[in-house]
Amino acid sequence: MINLILVDDHLLFCQGIEMLLVKASDMQLMATIHREEDLLPYLQQQLPDIILMDISLGMNQNGIRLTEQLQKIYPEIKVIALSMHQDANTVSKMLKAGVQAFVHKSDNKDAFIQAIRLVKQGEAYFSPAISAAIATHFKQENNKQELAEKPMLTKRETQILRLLAEGQSNTEIATQLFISVRTVEAHRYNLIEKLQAKNNVGLVHYAIRNGLIEIKTK
Repeated sequence: MINLILVDDHLLFCQGIEMLLVKASDMQLMATIHREEDLLPYLQQQLPDIILMDISLGMNQNGIRLTEQLQKIYPEIKVIALSMHQDANTVSKMLKAGVQAFVHKSDNKDAFIQAIRLVKQGEAYFSPAISAAIATHFKQENNKQELAEKPMLTKRETQILRLLAEGQSNTEIATQLFISVRTVEAHRYNLIEKLQAKNNVGLVHYAIRNGLIEIKTK
């Protein structure tokens, strides 16, 4: 069972998410919190697997600050950012704050549920619109400084990196490439070492930055 907390101050949106999660047999919404100051006291009683975090809490982007606090106090809790924003600056701030996924509020319900399941498995998910914003951000950064020399990847490593960045699970990649899940996991570990990434999120960043996946906008 995936235990979740929703942090969002838009009541109508929260009601829609609550109804959606009721239909997911492997998920349980522990609480819906509308004010940022109520989250940390609640976590002293119960800890979820994942927090669904609205960026625009109140009048400011307080979801970013709250995510930073969570990563310091409860690093084991994974955070999925929810937002209508897709500008490169906002996305960059949330990535630096430590989110594992970024779901645009215009995404369909299947994408939302998939994001939760992928993050629970330790993988990353970014909406197409958000991926485009990440690509824009890295393009801007690359204009300011030259890219470091790229590590040489094998054809198989490049295939697996691209599929990971597209949001596919280890099992899905193994089936598509006709290899074992253990082989996929070994390649993923080697990629993390070679690219000096901390996790799958870092691999996604590298793939987008270096044009290994096609960025599609809605």
